[in-house]
Amino acid sequence: SNNSFGGPAEDAFRRDLTINALFYEIEESTIIDYVGGLADLRNGIVKIVGEPDTRITRDPARIMRVIRHAARTGFEIEQATWDSVKKNMDKLSVCPTSRIRDEFFKDLKGGACAKWVPLAVESGLFVTLVPFYTDILKLKNDVEKKELIERLVGIFSVIDRLNSGGAPVPEQLIFALLLTPWAEETLSLMEATTLKDAYDISRNARTLLAPTFTNLNIKRGMQDSIARCLATLPILINHDRDNKGKGWPKWLRKKSYFDDGLQL
Repeated sequence: SNNSFGGPAEDAFRRDLTINALFYEIEESTIIDYVGGLADLRNGIVKIVGEPDTRITRDPARIMRVIRHAARTGFEIEQATWDSVKKNMDKLSVCPTSRIRDEFFKDLKGGACAKWVPLAVESGLFVTLVPFYTDILKLKNDVEKKELIERLVGIFSVIDRLNSGGAPVPEQLIFALLLTPWAEETLSLMEATTLKDAYDISRNARTLLAPTFTNLNIKRGMQDSIARCLATLPILINHDRDNKGKGWPKWLRKKSYFDDGLQL
């Protein structure tokens, strides 16, 4: 009883984005707009409520929500909001790791990740969240960088289709798919032909990714599952190719990693 929430106008100005700060008045069937959200909705604009630098400094996770809503709606990010997103990207480091992880998986599982990827790369959010791609993107020329982005867009188009179609992809497989282009270049993933090769790749992946997994608050069990999925992918691909689709041997079907590996 001693909590004060304020009125609708105060509530509207606490919202992240103008298009999310609209109220519906039931009795009169009207929209109440304190922040210009209706105009932004009509014009296809994603805009932070208030002064962008101040609002992002108070809650840096707003950076992620700006890009998420632009990807989901196809709206254009207002210039001052976009400039502030890029300028304040380093402030995400002050957010609790569990919160960043939850926000990140909302992006990966929300059905619009294929559209999210180019925005995340251009803004700097992508390498902030998954810094293991930093060197790869830096070393590529414009054509190679475009090809990598298109590859990631293709991967996440499949994830979006499955997640939107009622067959959600498990988190460990989403992350393994995100990592596949990186593993191909960094760990020579597709050159693995034996179980020993797979073991070495799994071990190296866990070592190289440990800092990122820690920053994203990904638990040890999921870390192991992600690394194992990646490492066994070429084994399954090569076996299927060499046996011309005749089926999987019993010893392979009994492996704990088989179901996830096959789905991957």
